[in-house]
Amino acid sequence: KAPQPVEQNLPLVSQELMAHPKEYVCGTKLNESRREEKLREELNGLRLLKEAGVINEEQFERLEEMERRIFAEAARTGEITDREIEAICVAVIRIFLGNDDLLRELKAKSTNDALEEFAWVEDIISQQPDPLLAALKVAIAGNVIGTAQLLEANKKGKQEKISLKSEIQRIFSKEEGHNFDYQIFASRIKQRGKNIIYLLDNAGEVVYDLFLINILLRFGHRVTLATREGAVSNDVTEEEVIVLLNRGEIKEYFGPLLDNLKVISSGSPMKGTDLRFAS
Repeated sequence: KAPQPVEQNLPLVSQELMAHPKEYVCGTKLNESRREEKLREELNGLRLLKEAGVINEEQFERLEEMERRIFAEAARTGEITDREIEAICVAVIRIFLGNDDLLRELKAKSTNDALEEFAWVEDIISQQPDPLLAALKVAIAGNVIGTAQLLEANKKGKQEKISLKSEIQRIFSKEEGHNFDYQIFASRIKQRGKNIIYLLDNAGEVVYDLFLINILLRFGHRVTLATREGAVSNDVTEEEVIVLLNRGEIKEYFGPLLDNLKVISSGSPMKGTDLRFAS
């Protein structure tokens, strides 16, 4: 069936949503196997929260019961995606615990761990023949900092520092290539004066994004950093990014380039970017 015509004066996102609404629902529809897999993921996330001391045993048991009920209701009604049910579980945890950002302290620790390596990474990038490619590789390496790693490193009595030194050294080894078409990316980035939206993800990881963001600004682009609408897992919030950019060492690193950098919320209240909520 051909898509219905849409108003051409609407923003592009709105035009796309109206023309192809089903293509922009975030996540995968929950069939039986995916529902069972997702429930295991959610319950494992609760266990990690308990092991890291974020919630206690009683809270764990109550939340486990609630999440099982949520998934049972999803099985009965259908028409929900994995990302949507994940967002529902996050909302239930927030309301039950009366806490909008369970991982605030651990996210701050992750950011501080990354900042301890900032000067070292900056020096490595400066030594590479292609700083754009080097910064891109560092940004990709930062993706390993996920919620599970953060909670695993901060189990009770453990409190390990999250370091990417070995990962970054690996990606700059002679044997390590890259599995993306860099030349197309580079040719577009070198066309100056674009407006670029840069979607941010995990706390800690955002520090490793700063090197690529800096180079984009040096190419004369205007960059907008977009965060989640609120605290989701260990994803960085708009407030946390603003605090990071106002740190002395980061302001010094960017200098006047900060004038072409702004921070917004994407509007998405869940992992991924749900364009139905796009700001």
